[in-house]
Amino acid sequence: MSGGGEHALDIQIHHGPDGREYVDRANAARAAGVKPATISTWEARGRLTRVPGTPPRQPLYALEDVIEAEYQARMNAARTAGTTTRAVRHLCDAA
Repeated sequence: MSGGGEHALDIQIHHGPDGREYVDRANAARAAGVKPATISTWEARGRLTRVPGTPPRQPLYALEDVIEAEYQARMNAARTAGTTTRAVRHLCDAA
């Protein structure tokens, strides 16, 4: 990953040669509005995959994957709370 830049949420983004945006664990957590431990939990549960070849203690994640994992976590939490599917989609789309 080469280069870097600032995102609107003060997130350090690495731009890969493939044109995708990548973030480390701390910035992934900042982007998703969760703690870094949550990012590790999502990874352990298979909801988020680190970029292959990144060091174990310094993983990078595709920003779009982080956003999708956060969306799915919110959908799952709302469903678990008994919210209807239609209301869940409305809540997630509004965020």
